[in-house]
Amino acid sequence: MVGTEVDVPARRCAAVTVDDSDHQRFSRAGSALVTSSVLALYLGAVVVANRWGESLLARGVRLQIMTPPLNGELDWRPGRTAVPALLCGVALLVAMPNVAARCRWFTVLGISALGSIAWAITLALVDGSEALTDPLLRNQYLDSIYQVGDLHTYLATFTERLPGYNIHTKGHPPGFVVLLWAMDHLGFRGVRWEAGLILAGGAAAVVAVLVVVRDVSGEVVARGSAAFLVLTPAAVAWTSGDPFFAGVGAWAVTLVILATGRSGRRRDAFAAAGGLLFAWAAFLSYGLVLLALIPAVIAAWRRTYRPLVIAAGVMVAATLAVWGGTGFSWWDGLAATRAQYFHGVGGRRPYDYFLLGNIAAFALAVGPATAVALARVRQRPLGVLVGAAVAVVIVADVSGMSKAEVERIWLPFVPWVMAAGAVLMTTKWMTRSWLAVQVGSALAVAVAIRAPW
Repeated sequence: MVGTEVDVPARRCAAVTVDDSDHQRFSRAGSALVTSSVLALYLGAVVVANRWGESLLARGVRLQIMTPPLNGELDWRPGRTAVPALLCGVALLVAMPNVAARCRWFTVLGISALGSIAWAITLALVDGSEALTDPLLRNQYLDSIYQVGDLHTYLATFTERLPGYNIHTKGHPPGFVVLLWAMDHLGFRGVRWEAGLILAGGAAAVVAVLVVVRDVSGEVVARGSAAFLVLTPAAVAWTSGDPFFAGVGAWAVTLVILATGRSGRRRDAFAAAGGLLFAWAAFLSYGLVLLALIPAVIAAWRRTYRPLVIAAGVMVAATLAVWGGTGFSWWDGLAATRAQYFHGVGGRRPYDYFLLGNIAAFALAVGPATAVALARVRQRPLGVLVGAAVAVVIVADVSGMSKAEVERIWLPFVPWVMAAGAVLMTTKWMTRSWLAVQVGSALAVAVAIRAPW
């Protein structure tokens, strides 16, 4: 009996050990299979989008993009100008995991903001220092501030005068032009101030997403996503107005989500502030209203709807106030922009191709590591948040209002999807390997594609 009592547990322990070992081995094999499958699908989508697009161009279809699925000229130019980006990328992939793990939370936020700006600047420097500002001078918002004249008249007649504006101004509400006009009158004039505003907006989006991930999934997960949010390949397009739009939209989402996790006056104050920012975001870019899906999903998951009602009410009230005070109707502006878009390039670009081409371009913007991370997300709070962001991308794609150039246009959606990178923070070696993949993919795009931004 004694021998039996000793031997049986021993055999059971041995059996458990073998099972655990087998389970770990099969788990690693399954993870490797998922990873390789996702990477193959990622590369396949990009290659198919490229070859399909090239065949359409050869047949004379006017895609009006030069290197499908990206809008830019294929121009392989590695050299000394790429060295700052390489050094910055390596420094950040080495330092950011340590910063995220060891520094105080507010220090993590500050370094993430500064790191993202440094990464964007060094990527732009691949084409020289003028690449930080020159893309903001051609058919851009800054050209339009000299058409404002009387502000009330400009806003009241904006929709009817839409065909006379440059391509970027006519594709958006007048909010950004008005902001640049106000800055010019306050003495902050010139393209350098605009470039600084745009970089600050992109950094603000990174910070906002980190704050939301911490609120929804906890600080450990938020710290895990920091390095991936900083080293985004999408930073190659941070020389357009869209990073600023991303910052405003991200903080609108953040305030409403923070409201869903609070009570009393703080909840209502956060919700009202979020509604005001959503109104401001809507006057910057029509597509930013799609971001409202993210706090709506989180509110439903948390089963608290009062913040949504308050935010929506404030947003509608602000929109109506602008209409009543200036004569600019947001919904009429959207209809006019849509008509202009489909009368022009939107009507010529084939819808079926860009259903795939947009996703391929967005995949290049978020990087291959993010694709793998999306397939590995298991934690429910993070999965809910990232899933809502993916849904926003799908809605934007199906809408047909963005055909091509989404590596820039969809910048406001990028950081929400890239928050999934937290799941890749495992061992030190694996974490930095995935970050190196992101750095490499960003540099490859930067030195291979000469984009108009």
